[in-house]
Amino acid sequence: MLGTNDLKHRYGMSAFDIGANLATLLTLIKQSTCWNDEASPKVLMMAPPPTGRLTQVGATDFPEIFRGAEEKSKQLGRIYRAVAKEAGVDFLDTSEVIVSSDVDGIHFDLDEHRKLGEAVAAVVRKLLA
Repeated sequence: MLGTNDLKHRYGMSAFDIGANLATLLTLIKQSTCWNDEASPKVLMMAPPPTGRLTQVGATDFPEIFRGAEEKSKQLGRIYRAVAKEAGVDFLDTSEVIVSSDVDGIHFDLDEHRKLGEAVAAVVRKLLA
């Protein structure tokens, strides 16, 4: 579930750029010769949920660090789904399962972690069956 940190304003990346970087990473994974049986592992690509309302927590100024992230984060699920389909890997859009915390707009509350864990476990069970 990569991509949230890529939304930081200092990187200046669009949602499309973030998806393109993940496509490159998937290609590297598939082409790597480090896998013992010479077959790349099964991959579950997960789109992070959109950011919530960004708030400052202590000295961490999330609204400034992630300036512009809210709109871009709403596009990641659609873009990641297309990247996963093109790469032939499995996909989970976590926005269908969880939401970002009201505490800072980035991280997840305890209940959301549980829901995410249960959803990922269900997908992994299917992948390994």
